[in-house]
Amino acid sequence: MIAFLRAVAFQDLRLDLKKSFQAIITPAFFAISSSLYPMAVGADDALLTSIGAGVLCVGALLASLLPLNRIYRTDLQDGTLDLLHFSGHPMALYCLGKMAAHWITAGLPLMIVAPLIALAFHLEIGFVFLEATLLPLTVILVLIGQICAAFGARENASATLTALLAMPLAVPALIFASAALGMAQGGLSENTLTPLLFLWAGLSIALPLTPLLTAAILKMQME
Repeated sequence: MIAFLRAVAFQDLRLDLKKSFQAIITPAFFAISSSLYPMAVGADDALLTSIGAGVLCVGALLASLLPLNRIYRTDLQDGTLDLLHFSGHPMALYCLGKMAAHWITAGLPLMIVAPLIALAFHLEIGFVFLEATLLPLTVILVLIGQICAAFGARENASATLTALLAMPLAVPALIFASAALGMAQGGLSENTLTPLLFLWAGLSIALPLTPLLTAAILKMQME
């Protein structure tokens, strides 16, 4: 089981790095989209600080949407999912491997770049707290994206429709993450753990259920 999971994740990582350069495109998109806000609103430090937490969270959402349209569509078209179905390997384990690769190329680079973006917005948030917030947020965004990618695996599903399906589902995670970062920036240290714990609780529920749900959706798409 572990060998199969590792093989799926490594295969996706190789394809992302060789063909789509996703590990470079995602942090570049995140940095560029976030840097547009200071240009639009001006150099007002107080204003930049007030919107910084929201910009980080929304930028993470937009960057996580980039690879959704191709995650499962190619596998459905070339018969990979059919071979997997008859091979006896659990479809949910295959989906978990795809999720791990998706996070490494779309979530991990954001966590690396985010402290630099936080400095640009004059956010005085500790590195550990920032990463402890972005880790569950990016994983949850990847899980939501995987479900939407499974729904959009058919040829007639556009990338725009897949993204529109993912955005409202991500709203609760964005609210809790931005609230935690905003409270940390505002110095409300006694209250910052509440939204952060809700965020981690949501991750603990979504992580075991999402591979099963994604596998069920893919099986319906194959019929």
